[in-house]
Amino acid sequence: MERVRNPLVHLGEEFYKNLSVKPTMSSSISRSPTTELAMSITLAGIYVLANFFPLTAFVGGSGFVTLEIVILPVIAWLQRPAFSCLSVLAGSLVATLLQVTMFLSFGPFAILIPLLAVAMGSAAFHYSWGRLLIWAYVFLGTVLYVFFSRGGT
Repeated sequence: MERVRNPLVHLGEEFYKNLSVKPTMSSSISRSPTTELAMSITLAGIYVLANFFPLTAFVGGSGFVTLEIVILPVIAWLQRPAFSCLSVLAGSLVATLLQVTMFLSFGPFAILIPLLAVAMGSAAFHYSWGRLLIWAYVFLGTVLYVFFSRGGT
């Protein structure tokens, strides 16, 4: 006796055969610019809120280490470099206006440091050459430290 094949199962097999499911990195996923911008604004707000939550006192320093240090890698992981920089720049400017950042102590570097961190972190997460960028930064920092410290600390 011949087995009768269900036509719906056959349609499902054809449908799934034509789909190409390949693992992709998040940088190759296409999102609309509106979605990227909405995520940037949301993450900027989360970044501002994270500035209000101290994790630990910075001994010998001018304040606290806040939750923003945890949020930066999350922003870098979720977004590509341009939008992650936009998120952190907007969040840093708002946090500076609310006077919850170290802007009074570090000046413009209080905005530049998180921007640089999230740009390089996002490049490392989303591009194959990004990890090379981070190691170049570490090497440059080491060379500058040795040059300007003249061997001392």
